[in-house]
Amino acid sequence: MGRAGGGGGSFHSSGGGFHSSSGGGHRSSSHSGGGHRASFGGSSRAGSSNSRSASRPSSSPSAQRTSGTSGSFGGLGGIGGFGMPNTYNTSRRQSGPVIINNNGGGGLFGRSSLFGCSGCITGLVVIVIIAVIFMLIMSMVGGTGGGSSSEAVPASSYNREKLENTSWTNDCVVDEIGWISEDGSVSGLERQLREFYDMTGVQPYVYLVAYRPELRTDAEKAEFASEYYETEIGNGYTFAFFYFEEEYSDDVGYMHYEGGSDALGVMDSEAVDIFWTICDQEWYGYGTTEDAIANTFNRTAERIMTKTTTGNDIAKIVLIIVLVIVVAVIIIIIMNKRRKQEKERNEETRRILETPLE
Repeated sequence: MGRAGGGGGSFHSSGGGFHSSSGGGHRSSSHSGGGHRASFGGSSRAGSSNSRSASRPSSSPSAQRTSGTSGSFGGLGGIGGFGMPNTYNTSRRQSGPVIINNNGGGGLFGRSSLFGCSGCITGLVVIVIIAVIFMLIMSMVGGTGGGSSSEAVPASSYNREKLENTSWTNDCVVDEIGWISEDGSVSGLERQLREFYDMTGVQPYVYLVAYRPELRTDAEKAEFASEYYETEIGNGYTFAFFYFEEEYSDDVGYMHYEGGSDALGVMDSEAVDIFWTICDQEWYGYGTTEDAIANTFNRTAERIMTKTTTGNDIAKIVLIIVLVIVVAVIIIIIMNKRRKQEKERNEETRRILETPLE
């Protein structure tokens, strides 16, 4: 299917021209040329070009009670001075809280625990450290993918600088096919694309090219896009996305991009790889063509303008947190020790003063 949302694919390839462009397209189901064609719900990679192909988007539980009289916690009671209870009592009809009989162990946080007050603090700190590490790992794992495709969005390895001294052009969408007009409005898509410009300083441009029988091959379509960029756009800070409709609208179309030399300073090869991966995900989603295009541009901007957090970054953060907590624990232990020594001195002074002189 040609439009985004219902499956299909796209194909992209490289371009040329004074604007230092590199093109790309998107088709699904098979390989073609030096690029690749994405399969439904995902994409495959082959060759060194940036080509792709794609189709148009489609638009309260019961509580359990424990019965029994008394028993042991597997021999854990009183082990190692932690003061775990030796026995426990529960009642099927008991309405109040279950009372645990503690036979002198003192409890993990009790005064007679193995570590005393310092042990309480140490135990809590260990729990906090484990919880923080677990949350960071889950956050890292959860941020590796996204979208409806099984392919994870590539990482952004560095922070890119926004282009300065560029101007926004509102007239940046050409829809010869009528998909945008059917889904919403060209002006609505243009307003959404402003977010990409605000984050990158790169002017976005979208051209949905109606079927042209004279453009038989992907190379001819790429040449058409390059010439259009030079004659109709002509600046160095625009990143233009082209979609070429096939003779039969249900067939996948060819996608291609052209970029000026300044634009490709931001939309470099890594950024373009991110762009096409997100395009795969959005094109095979369930939104409209307008949604797919706007989300592709704006999600790309969000991704490429900030360095992606990696496993090494997470490890550094965890290490810093652990060191801070360890230092805090040491300070607390030293303060507790000093308070204890001061208390002992006060007790000794009190005994001396209360002792009769004779």
